[in-house]
Amino acid sequence: MDEPGQQLPQSIPGSVGMRDEQSTVVVHVTVQPGTLRTWRLCADATLQVHGARIWVTRTQSPYDFWLDSHAELRLRRGERIWVSVDGNHTAHMSLTSYVRHTRGAWAKWLGWLADIAFDLLVPRPR
Repeated sequence: MDEPGQQLPQSIPGSVGMRDEQSTVVVHVTVQPGTLRTWRLCADATLQVHGARIWVTRTQSPYDFWLDSHAELRLRRGERIWVSVDGNHTAHMSLTSYVRHTRGAWAKWLGWLADIAFDLLVPRPR
């Protein structure tokens, strides 16, 4: 994002609002037919589907999930998910996270170590 002309994609706008001692982070994602989106979650989140039906695969689950419009799926911090659209219509979804700001330096360091351990231990698709 430091280079000129490099911008955040318009399909992933985010909004942040305060809630007590937590920040609410909502990321909106548009998934086009024939594409596959993947990411690893930095915080516990709730995925909510708007529009077309989507397919979700999670690293920590042996099952695939087919979610219709207005369905919700709770996701855990550190999970990697893959999302694709079922059919020929565009799907819109949102990921809502509540991030606490009260963690001390010790807890941040332990979280950082847990992230590294998770990345080393999770098998990668070939």
